[in-house]
Amino acid sequence: SSIINRVKFRLAHTDYEHKELDNGIIGTTFKNSGVEGSLEASHTPINTKFGNLAGVVGVQFQNTTFEALGAEAFVPSTNTQNKALYVYEELPIDQLKLSIGCRTEHTTVDASADAKFGAAINNGFNPNSYALGGLYTFNPNWSFASNLSHNERAPSYFELYANGAHLATGQFEVGNNHFGKERSNGIDAQIRWKAGKNSFSAGPYYTRFSSFLG
Repeated sequence: SSIINRVKFRLAHTDYEHKELDNGIIGTTFKNSGVEGSLEASHTPINTKFGNLAGVVGVQFQNTTFEALGAEAFVPSTNTQNKALYVYEELPIDQLKLSIGCRTEHTTVDASADAKFGAAINNGFNPNSYALGGLYTFNPNWSFASNLSHNERAPSYFELYANGAHLATGQFEVGNNHFGKERSNGIDAQIRWKAGKNSFSAGPYYTRFSSFLG
């Protein structure tokens, strides 16, 4: 029998435009177009000495182009491409269910040459993220969950290349094309209760950022 028991494919196309008015006159036209999607496959449970391991493997992709046109444009035209591979697995061991997930990706954020913003600039990033979690069930009503995670994020085109007044928000936005990846480490815990249609959960969490981009 096949090890793959389900395949899911998703594809979306975006073609968006909006115009910002200043005293009834178009100041800036924003356009965003592109495609994004994912292909995910789940495998049949794999028998181990601890239990049956079940999970999914998937790929995601994105290719979008953003344009800000007009005298009040505050960011150059940019193209963002992203390719990612992720894995998520669960392993139940008696009353404990362990979960692990990881994601690796490559992102490029390229700005086109522009008379206002200068020469073309290319930026590439390789974010990696992973998480380990556990859910312990005491009885049909009470359970305890906890997760450890490390996350990395590539900066957006606004964070890299913006340089000008954004009249709609009343801000002067300034990017930095030397920004690196944003990183964070987090831990959380929850105590959960449920009975029929009623449920309750509470718990603390802590996240520490490095190179926070806002």
